[in-house]
Amino acid sequence: MKNPFPWLASVGVLTLGAVGSAEKEVEVDFEGLGKSFIEAYCTEPVGSEGCTLRDVADRKFARLRMGAFEIFYPPGHLAEKSEAQDLREVALAIADLQLGWLGWVADEELDLGAFEAVRAWIEGWKPSALKGLVEAENKDLVLALGAPEEVREALSQVDELMHDGSVAGITPGAGRYVRLFCAPRRRDFMEVVGFLGLMRSELKDAFWVDGVHEWAQLQWGSTLVLALEYAPWSGFDPEFKTGKSMKDFEETGLTEHVIQRSATIYLKECLGRELDRVEAGLPLNLTIEICGQVNTMDGDGARGHSGNQSQPYERFVPGGNPAGGVLPPAPVASGVLVENQWRVGGGADHFTKPLRKGQKDGAKKASKDKQRANYKDGISHFLLKEAEGSGQHIVSAPFLGELASEQAYPPFEFVVDYREFFRSYKASFLNWLRRHGVEGSPEESEQRFRSLLRRLNEASDEARLQALIEELYEMPLSGRSEDDASLEWRYLGWLKKGK
Repeated sequence: MKNPFPWLASVGVLTLGAVGSAEKEVEVDFEGLGKSFIEAYCTEPVGSEGCTLRDVADRKFARLRMGAFEIFYPPGHLAEKSEAQDLREVALAIADLQLGWLGWVADEELDLGAFEAVRAWIEGWKPSALKGLVEAENKDLVLALGAPEEVREALSQVDELMHDGSVAGITPGAGRYVRLFCAPRRRDFMEVVGFLGLMRSELKDAFWVDGVHEWAQLQWGSTLVLALEYAPWSGFDPEFKTGKSMKDFEETGLTEHVIQRSATIYLKECLGRELDRVEAGLPLNLTIEICGQVNTMDGDGARGHSGNQSQPYERFVPGGNPAGGVLPPAPVASGVLVENQWRVGGGADHFTKPLRKGQKDGAKKASKDKQRANYKDGISHFLLKEAEGSGQHIVSAPFLGELASEQAYPPFEFVVDYREFFRSYKASFLNWLRRHGVEGSPEESEQRFRSLLRRLNEASDEARLQALIEELYEMPLSGRSEDDASLEWRYLGWLKKGK
């Protein structure tokens, strides 16, 4: 079906984590921000050896190589106790992300003593010791903090585990790492944005764009530049000296953000491609596994209040171009908070409760529409709500697989809620697949799910992924109705039963 929204154009691999004010046509001094970065970290001409983002990170930033990741943190922030503690929290999150992945994919009981030793060492970091890195010539955390030999050996073992395909299933490749470049404050993030455009002129078109001041991340190659605070929710600060803590709503807010974003780029680097609409639920579930919930702000109306909106952002929505696109502005919280209906519970139950309620409401409304396919089945319809106002709209399965591409977008005013619905839906489906994918056998379900994750690199596109799923589960991913034996329709039946 032809895309009914011509404004929905592909924007490539950019993933926007926008949360902030509704200001339009703000003036951002990208060049000035980039020059501030250069003044702080470069002695050579911009773009030359010694003044690229990689060189600056390697030479001037506090850094730690752990497993499949390299973490970089601007040393000037380590003088502040709270920001030194944030570095420790980021490092622990990256350790737990990799532990969580191994827990999903390992074929046998692993000796995780190396991870435990590394975690214990990180937990023992003292802000006073980290403060010493501000003036330290060598800012490698292993050397600067005097890690004992057993910790160094443990780090080496962790590296081997995460680069061994027989253990981790999929890996970023020998000698390759995901580079996590932390931006503790909004100013840090925006200076990197400015610097990238000065470093390479072609990056101006990618990053010197409207709304970038509200992003919470950007990806450049295998580097994830990750903001550790959100943009302020009221007004525009041209100096970017203000921000909103990710811990304002949940104590685990920062950890959730780090795990979800880092897991996404980790999977993309391991697979060498963008994530399929189903695979995109894996980072959500990894975050739930570790934090007990995933209530990260995605620029999508997670929490809203009438009158304020975020900038448009990119996300997959069933029925649209699977390569990507730009969605309309989403409501942003200000003052009184309103939780999105698909976020109730924060994902602690993998969104089962809100999805079941939406399914029940959808079934009731669909039963009166005899022109709708499967209008009497009671399981395939979900009720969307207008972002502002009392409007309602039904969306119907299939939402997964190639058949989902035949679905039409809902009316404009429901697209934000549709995106939120699908976020919860894919996480819930994957959790069901892991636990109930093989009917009557939780053990075999776990094993099949493990096999699926370990073989994801065999699926270079959506069609091959669906073929792999059908091979492992001996049935298609989805179908057109409950009469078609498929995983998605089995899931929908399970959801209704509430077991």
